[in-house]
Amino acid sequence: MKIPNKIPDKIFRKIERVIPSYSYGKEYASSFKSVLVYVQNGLADETDLFNLIAKTIFKIQAEGSRKYPLLIFGFGDSTHLQHESKYFDFGYLNDAYNIEKVSNTISRISGDKKVKSTIIQELFPKTDNRSLYHGKTGLDKDDLLIIIGRENEVFFNIKLEQRLNNRTRSHILLVEFNKDKINWYFGNYKPKFINMKVSNPVMNICKNVSYSLIKMYALNSDKRLIFPRYRSGKIRVSEQEARFAFANEVENQDKYLYAIEVPTSKRYSGFSKDPAVHESSSNEGRSGSIDLSLYNSNNGKPFINIEFKSGQPRQASITKDILKLAYEPHKYGIFFHILEHSNGGTVDSLLKKINISFHTLKEKLSQKPQMQCFKILFVIIILEDGTDKITKKKSRCIWCEFGFIKNDKIKEQDFIEF
Repeated sequence: MKIPNKIPDKIFRKIERVIPSYSYGKEYASSFKSVLVYVQNGLADETDLFNLIAKTIFKIQAEGSRKYPLLIFGFGDSTHLQHESKYFDFGYLNDAYNIEKVSNTISRISGDKKVKSTIIQELFPKTDNRSLYHGKTGLDKDDLLIIIGRENEVFFNIKLEQRLNNRTRSHILLVEFNKDKINWYFGNYKPKFINMKVSNPVMNICKNVSYSLIKMYALNSDKRLIFPRYRSGKIRVSEQEARFAFANEVENQDKYLYAIEVPTSKRYSGFSKDPAVHESSSNEGRSGSIDLSLYNSNNGKPFINIEFKSGQPRQASITKDILKLAYEPHKYGIFFHILEHSNGGTVDSLLKKINISFHTLKEKLSQKPQMQCFKILFVIIILEDGTDKITKKKSRCIWCEFGFIKNDKIKEQDFIEF
């Protein structure tokens, strides 16, 4: 593919016509408030193209008199945008001297690992005003968004369709290429949307159960299951309601057989400090149970194992459940957690405990005995979320699929909402 010396004149004129204007003292200037670059994973070698992109950015912003951040994100098969937690601060006379630095950063964030599916899952990483993004927390109507990817390989999650309004789309420059040429789209770009694929086959059941529990808590449910109350009149939220709601949904789906409190096939010990897995014939450890198991047939072999938790359980309790999900013989695991309330640190505190469990299992068990389930779907239901500053109280359902081989830890920005 031959890289041209500049962006096509026709495309540049289109961009010029929509650059936002603003007053600068008694004068007027024009430039985008921020420039964001999304680059597909696996394009690290396309440095000549990235050089052209960097030159184009400085050319577009040349008539501006205000400082602006340039932020670079990668996208691929992950549930969030990848970044280096920093930005470029531009708007100076010598910006053009940074072309190579910008190009190298785009290349580094893209990486050389090619992925099968490339879906943009969010428009901006989850952050707050204390972030390293110049206080920026989202994609603004006066921003320029540049997307770089291979031809027919750039997709958005269908859930972003409403957020990609006409104004936002009118400020997207798509740079799409194949082995022969580069295609430039601006103004007439029509994003391609796709439903995110999750390997766990009961994702829809998890989603339906989540909404059912939220309606129960809001006293707006058409189900017969309810949350009980303490003597004080306060609602009691526990994992039991989640388990029964899940079993009820499985009945409605009429697809899987299921069993509750299923005895484990292995024996376990040392959940607090030194977790260990023992074969069923061993005299060490003791047998446990799985909260709920789904079966494809009545052959006694679980297809999916599910553990339910609520509130902020002890570290050993979380380690025990993740240990069973990882080492019991089944294909998929689900860790289903219900929180009644949430503030700024609730989910983070829970994830710290989960990550300690991951680290403990990897450190203590290594590859022996053989792990049975390599992917766990984490679902967190927040019945009353106090982190929303506008509505004050808002329910949320978030999920993330964790791979033991691929990932070292799980972060809150890995989660996306149902």
